[in-house]
Amino acid sequence: MSDPGQICIVHSNNPTPIYFYTFFYGFYVDVLLAKALERAHRRGQLRDESHATGLVFESLSGYSGGRFSFGINIAEPHVYNAYPIPTVVWESAKSEPHIVYVGRRYSAREFIKEFLPTDETYAEEVESE
Repeated sequence: MSDPGQICIVHSNNPTPIYFYTFFYGFYVDVLLAKALERAHRRGQLRDESHATGLVFESLSGYSGGRFSFGINIAEPHVYNAYPIPTVVWESAKSEPHIVYVGRRYSAREFIKEFLPTDETYAEEVESE
């Protein structure tokens, strides 16, 4: 069953947004983004727009259910979307990004802290399924 979601990326050298979309796990894009940002932070790549963007895309493409279920749009979001779209913005080269999501602006670290599930949260989700 389709559950589309998207993540928007804006690089410092070009204001045209890039939209990565997934047809599955749309309800989970905030967590997938937090995991990708955390991975970029651990690797020292959070200030590297190119590598961090690759990790964000990888986070969506890795949850494909074995099917081609992701893609890229430029300038406009994909027509299928069921959830708010988090937007990752690098304002200048070699800066850490900020994320705009559901009317709030987060630093990358604030977003990770807010949306990356802890082991306890994950255990609660598994138990409720």
